[in-house]
Formats: sequence, structure tokens, C-alpha cells
Amino acid sequence: MTRNRNVHKFALFALLSLLAICASCDNVRKQRLQREIAKINMDLPVTQEGIGRMDSLSLDDEGHIVTYHYVVFSDNQLFNADLVSDNIDLVKRKLVNTLLAGGKKALDIFIQNKVGLRYSFNEEETGKNVVITIPLDELEKAVKRPISSSEAADLALKDDLVISRLSLPLPIDQGLKIVDYLLDDDNLYYVIDVDERLYPLGGDFNIEEAKKGIREELDENNTGLMTTISHLKKTNRGLVYRYVGNNSKKQIDVGFSAYELKTIFPHI
Repeated sequence: MTRNRNVHKFALFALLSLLAICASCDNVRKQRLQREIAKINMDLPVTQEGIGRMDSLSLDDEGHIVTYHYVVFSDNQLFNADLVSDNIDLVKRKLVNTLLAGGKKALDIFIQNKVGLRYSFNEEETGKNVVITIPLDELEKAVKRPISSSEAADLALKDDLVISRLSLPLPIDQGLKIVDYLLDDDNLYYVIDVDERLYPLGGDFNIEEAKKGIREELDENNTGLMTTISHLKKTNRGLVYRYVGNNSKKQIDVGFSAYELKTIFPHI
């Protein structure tokens, strides 16, 4: 009887010791993450074209969620807190597929550190806030999916089209507005309605000049645009601006093939 009691005490002591070690390990992990986040925050805030300003990163009290804090500028026509809130599952799915398109190794870093992700977006003009959380268990499920980076990029593009269409029509310049997005096996199309009083689509339309102008607008600092181009490269698609006359309905395509995108943006 005494021996059994001693065995029981030893087992209990071993269990408590193990729990203490695990707690200590978890505390070390949390402290390490806090140090790394503090280092990153030294280089913030930073403006990310197409999104807004990333102000800081933070770790929750339990050390289980890393939050990216963004301010969305008032001139951002693509972001709407109400729209995102109404389509939170779709937006989350697109974010997960975008992460997978970048390669599962990127997600492995979060999994190894036992943290999920959270994106907190604050609209500069309205003060509205929208939060998207991808907990650790969802990241783990995503990594286990039998999906390649190109397949994930394809899904992210299709999700992005659904989301982006909710903000249409989208004025891009005087007399020009995007009225639709189309995706086929070869290209992503920006369908642009053209006020022909300002931009006649006659025989003197210079495709090369138009292409040069578009190239100047493909800003590598625009995070959202570069993510789209990365997806296009992974799925071997080009990017086409389809100009459609508002009266004549004449259609002119100006764009870049998949090969051109890979040549212009080799590191994206």
C-alpha cells in the first residue's frame, strides 16, 4: 500500500514537473515573439500602396494571436469596412489562399510558433474597424490541404474577383471607370468604360502608347496590385486592360502576357 502511494506521488510529481516545463517553454516562446515583434515595430509605421498604412504588430496577452494593425486611407476606393464585414468568410478564404500561394513554408513559421493571425483595419475617414482572425487551428488545416501554390493562387484570384466586383463601378481617371473584372485561362481583364468624348477609340488609338502608360501605373509599391500580379504569374496568366467605348461599344485590348509579367516583375 505504501509503495503504491509512493508510485502515485512520483507520477503526480512528474506530471506537475512536465506541466511546469511546458508552461516555461510557452513563456519562452511568448517572450521570443514579443522581442521579434518589438524589432519589427521599430521600422513601422510604413505605407503600403493599395492598402493604407501598417502601424504596428502586436501579440495578445495569451501569446496566441499576432495582429497586424492597419489604417486604411480615405482615398482607398477598394476598401469598405461594411463590405468586408458583410463578406468576412469570403475575405478570410481569399487571405488564406493568398498565404498558401506564397508557399506553405510561410505558414509553417506561424504554426511552429503556435500563433494565429489577425488583421485589424481602421478606416481613416469613418473610424470604422473591421477585424479578420485566422486562428492557429485554421492555419494548420490550411497547411494540410493537398494544394499547390499555383492552385491556391488560382483560388485567390477567383475570390478576389468576387470581392472586387462588389466595389464596382470604380473610377480610375476622368472619363475612365472599371465596370467589370473577367478571368479566363489566359488573362485577367479589367473592363474599362471609356468616355469617348475625352478618349476617342478611333483608328489613331496608339496601343503602344497606352501600354507604356499602363506600365507606368504598375507600381511595385502597390501591395495589392503586386499580390495580384504574383497570382497571375503563378497561374501563367496575363493582365489585360479592355477599353470599351461608352457609345460605340468599340473594344480595344491593351495588356501584358504572362511572359511579359514574369519578365517585368521577376522578383514578385
